[in-house]
Amino acid sequence: MGHDPYLFDESQTPRVFLTARDNTLEMSYVANDGLINLGQPSVYTVTGSITDLACTDGPDHAHCVWAEDVTTMGGSSQCTITDIDFIPGMPQVGSHIVMSPDCYEIRNASGPVPADSMIVVWTTQAHTVKAHYAVSTGDVDRLIATTGSAPKVRFDGTRFWIAWLDGGGVLQLSSFDLGGTIVNYSLAGWTPNGPEAFEVVNRGNETGVMLVSPNGLDILTICS
Repeated sequence: MGHDPYLFDESQTPRVFLTARDNTLEMSYVANDGLINLGQPSVYTVTGSITDLACTDGPDHAHCVWAEDVTTMGGSSQCTITDIDFIPGMPQVGSHIVMSPDCYEIRNASGPVPADSMIVVWTTQAHTVKAHYAVSTGDVDRLIATTGSAPKVRFDGTRFWIAWLDGGGVLQLSSFDLGGTIVNYSLAGWTPNGPEAFEVVNRGNETGVMLVSPNGLDILTICS
């Protein structure tokens, strides 16, 4: 199971369920009654074992990124960004490109619909936090933090918001605008119960960070 495995486009139809098994991506349409045709999925095979998978909705297709173990080829964890095209009868992997030869803990989010753009955030083997914004006007790569882990990302309609943990496990927040400008914000005192205990979420016109800490469940609304 990947992150956000149910894929939509802007119209919210059709719907696709995407998962991975060993070195294959498996894609199945979801019927109106919620039934997933797992018996006859569309399959796309890669070289290494898929170790992570994240997806998000796109304009008339979905945007995904997967990580695969390529240590047998002298590498480490290679990530590829891709479109998932909603072809009648069978969803398919569309245009795709290797984004990084060194990436872990991947998450992604789509940008403005007209731009058909996507951002991916991840950590490296050296525990740096990075971002790659893929857009037709020219891709943008940025270093978010020299030390960090578990980045999460959402788009608020104007900019991307990236939450991540610093070396001490304290929550941090960065904004990433469409030109690649980054602003970092300290959230001192907010320490989630681990890498899966927080998420960046959209709620109507608001974007915020939800976290579970020793004090309970909190929602931090981003005011920008």
